[in-house]
Amino acid sequence: MARKPNDPLAWTGASDDGQPPKAVFPITAPIDPIQQVELGNMYLQLGNFADSAAAYRKAIELDPTIAEAHFNLGNVLCELNESAAALDAYRQSIAVRPEFFEAHFNLADTLAGNGRLEEAAASYRKAAEIQPVLSDVHNNLGTVLIELGDFDAAIASLQTAVNVAPQSGEAYANLGTALKHAGRMDEAVSALERAAALLPGSADAPFNLGMALMQSGRHQEAEVAYRQAMIFATDMPRLYPSLGSTLMALGRHDEALDLCDAYLERVPAERSVLAFKAVLLEEMGRDDEGIFLADYDRLIHAVDIDVPDGYGSLEAFNAALLDHVLDHPSLVVAPTSHATVMGRHTGNLLVDPKGPFADFETILWQAAREYSDCNPVDSAHPFLANPPDLTGLVVWSVVMETRGHQVPHIHPSGWLSGVYYADLPEIVDQETADHEGWIEFGEPPPDFPVTKSLHTKLFKPKLGRLFLFPSYCYHRTVPYSTDERRVSIAFDFLPAAP
Repeated sequence: MARKPNDPLAWTGASDDGQPPKAVFPITAPIDPIQQVELGNMYLQLGNFADSAAAYRKAIELDPTIAEAHFNLGNVLCELNESAAALDAYRQSIAVRPEFFEAHFNLADTLAGNGRLEEAAASYRKAAEIQPVLSDVHNNLGTVLIELGDFDAAIASLQTAVNVAPQSGEAYANLGTALKHAGRMDEAVSALERAAALLPGSADAPFNLGMALMQSGRHQEAEVAYRQAMIFATDMPRLYPSLGSTLMALGRHDEALDLCDAYLERVPAERSVLAFKAVLLEEMGRDDEGIFLADYDRLIHAVDIDVPDGYGSLEAFNAALLDHVLDHPSLVVAPTSHATVMGRHTGNLLVDPKGPFADFETILWQAAREYSDCNPVDSAHPFLANPPDLTGLVVWSVVMETRGHQVPHIHPSGWLSGVYYADLPEIVDQETADHEGWIEFGEPPPDFPVTKSLHTKLFKPKLGRLFLFPSYCYHRTVPYSTDERRVSIAFDFLPAAP
């Protein structure tokens, strides 16, 4: 191994314009691989990720057995959002040094962040073998196991995390979540109470406690927890439907409505609050107002797409989309936190290589422009009064193969959402009495204490057809009874960050 180099970073001193001093590196790049690693570290400290990556790659070229060079390159590639290359770099680091704990841990984190949960769990388990007394690895493994629906294993991992670090409020919070999913509500409440005590400034801890108390039917205690959360985060949107639902359960509908209106005065088109308010108004008998907010006839648009050039037919285009989805590395059993039941779910499909989704992306932006043209500004409607510039687009797929469905949900991070159909079971065309496999708008989540029938609208899916709708509209898939595949491609257009 070459000697450790002197620090190659030199400073020019303060600049005349008051800007931070610039780094000056030797004119001749060092040929020592250790120097290249140090050079990469220097660039990394300056936030110059491109040059940092180049230095690490040069070090690897000179000596591919330096595990730190591969590892640091992986970290930089994560900063550059090049996750596929980062995963390869972490694996190369592990190949050089199989017991490199940090590489296993970061590999697991990156896999989890890309929706590759089973692989992430395996990597966290390997990291835990190397460092069995580190709470973070057991905590992170537990959260992945929750998403995989393996609640007993998640509870065991998270119990280890709190045993190793009994002052970790985050580990207790995750343990409470796992216990809640397992139906062990009294234990869940105890763990979440402990989390709230250990995280005194956190809004998430009392919020999650409120959720567990509400699901246990302990609405008065839930209200106390939610109001505690509100002290720390008055602008947490998901807090308002949850507290509002608790107030509904306590028969205090007017207070719930006042709560919504107070928030909407500050953020007039907040999706989760608008969604709840539409349900609340109908529950209160104010049907006209509720239907005005969730006017499915006006706000939901169906579009039959034009086949992009180069595919020849709709069947060929759908086949290309299907091949890409079914071979995508992020396609996993639907995580617990998603609305899909008995199905699989991908991560974002607009990451390279996009394949046919590059053409699909173009179709979606055109559909969004047409939607905007058909729905001009309307100052009387909160969704149309001040529509934002849409600056982002996220696309994912849901694959159902055995009687799958999606429970009622909204897309709170989006502004305009939609779904496209690339493969459908035959039963959809049979138009059964229950409209199996159709998409329905208007049914609220089952934890909302609604006593009245709300207005809903069913749409029949069709190959090559997409639906566009406001992201705050509750929607679900009607369960179907056959062992056929149903592949939908969902998407959210995102407003600019505030």
